Amino acid sequence: MKEENVEEFSRRFEEIVQATIEDRMLTREIEIDAELNLNDITPSFYKILKQFAPFGPGNMAPIFRTSGVRDNGRGRVVGNNHLKLSLTQEEMHKGMFDGIAFQLGHHHPKVETQECFDVVYHVEENTFNGRTTLQLNIKDLKFLKQEVLAS
Repeated sequence: MKEENVEEFSRRFEEIVQATIEDRMLTREIEIDAELNLNDITPSFYKILKQFAPFGPGNMAPIFRTSGVRDNGRGRVVGNNHLKLSLTQEEMHKGMFDGIAFQLGHHHPKVETQECFDVVYHVEENTFNGRTTLQLNIKDLKFLKQEVLAS
């Protein structure tokens, strides 16, 4: 393309984009690899998952979704607007499952209500005070109970 045509090309390109883009195209989507219950996440499961590593741009870590979880009431905002959760699910046979949701601290008021929500995450190891546990690195939350707006 000739240099003198770049400005006109850019203007027309923007016109077409503005006329054809839809709101849904502006919303980031997360591709989910599988649905899991919290009971499915065990040290054995994680050992198998690690066999697919190393993860990076050509081999992204699998993203999972778990539906119908709730915080045990100890959820809190930590650091720079990160949400630290202890999750449980009705079908769970064991205690709680830790999760961290970076930059999602604004969800804390909804989490506090202990209503059910869905989480999208990848599984990782977390070492703290010499103890290594599995935790959910939460990418997004979806609340099941829709808020009713007053008219």
